[in-house]
Amino acid sequence: MKLQWQVNELIKYPLVYWDKNCRFGSSIHRPLPYNRNFSPVWGVLLHFKFFTNYREKIAEAAYNKQHYNGSQHYQAIKNEIDKIGTIDFVGEASIRFLNPEQLVDLGFMPTIEFDSDDERLEPARNWGTKRLI
Repeated sequence: MKLQWQVNELIKYPLVYWDKNCRFGSSIHRPLPYNRNFSPVWGVLLHFKFFTNYREKIAEAAYNKQHYNGSQHYQAIKNEIDKIGTIDFVGEASIRFLNPEQLVDLGFMPTIEFDSDDERLEPARNWGTKRLI
């Protein structure tokens, strides 16, 4: 049985604060202790993995048990493709990306205010004994 705190996350951490007290949770997408490596979002990386050969790549990942938990996510995607024949990447909530300001308007990230010397005006994140800014 999988516990709630073991659920895989879709978030990636570009920088991880690490010391002797750190470890990975259910995957590399979950560095612990959680409060050290989860801070307010300051940016967004638009990322996708699906190209025209997505069926072959998903089948390969599932067959080779690549990635997290023996490829459980890719196996689920493969099963869905086998059942319905394709993946539709557009849903009711889909909208066309227009510009970076749209990410702020939609609440994916905040506006970051800088002063005239290009110093961030928001308070720095408290990393404990070291400051990484």
